[in-house]
Amino acid sequence: MADGDLQSLKNAAGTDLFRVTSAGAVVSASTVTCTGVTSSGAITASSTEHTDGECIVPILTGVKDGGTWTATMSSGGVAGVARTAADAASSWWVHCPIESRTTASRGVKVTGIRVTYEVATATVEDVRCELWKRTQAAVGASTAAVEFAGGTNADYTEAAYNTAAKRSSHSTSSGKHTVNLTVPTGDQAYLGTKEAVYLRFYVDGDAGAAGVVTLTSAQLLYTHTAVGGA
Repeated sequence: MADGDLQSLKNAAGTDLFRVTSAGAVVSASTVTCTGVTSSGAITASSTEHTDGECIVPILTGVKDGGTWTATMSSGGVAGVARTAADAASSWWVHCPIESRTTASRGVKVTGIRVTYEVATATVEDVRCELWKRTQAAVGASTAAVEFAGGTNADYTEAAYNTAAKRSSHSTSSGKHTVNLTVPTGDQAYLGTKEAVYLRFYVDGDAGAAGVVTLTSAQLLYTHTAVGGA
């Protein structure tokens, strides 16, 4: 390697095979032969879709769209958001802090969500764990959001949760529920430009206004794809 060079590669005899000068130029001092490597045409970047992604949904940061909801944290480190008993429907909305990409077929594809909650005192009419996608609007237009999983019984593929009665029971499993919601295959898409995902935890109270429903945790499930490290 000459004075001022940034880097060089030498053979076993100590002779430079090539070197990179301070100006960034690559200078070849001899012929370099690679064996066991074959390339025909351009080298293309590979991609891998990792299917085991999970992201905590920060339930304490949510907002309500009605009713009375109380967020708490126990001394044991367990969060909870309780919907006060009422003969009415209302929801707790939480933004899911997951990335989106402006490049097509890159980044995150939401595949589902796992939610835990408790139904105390009495069975309510319904509990739903919905996923919504929000798209930022252009100038002069209105921002819009649409539900893409969890809005109908058919979305709940687990036999234990495919009806409102099962999801809202106070007696089943002592009222302690874990719902694994899978996004329908046709609705699994990479998050793109200006898109964000929200959890809507929906509760429809019982006629006797006795049931208290407490959201205790949520984990967003997703795949992640990078192409050539991009």
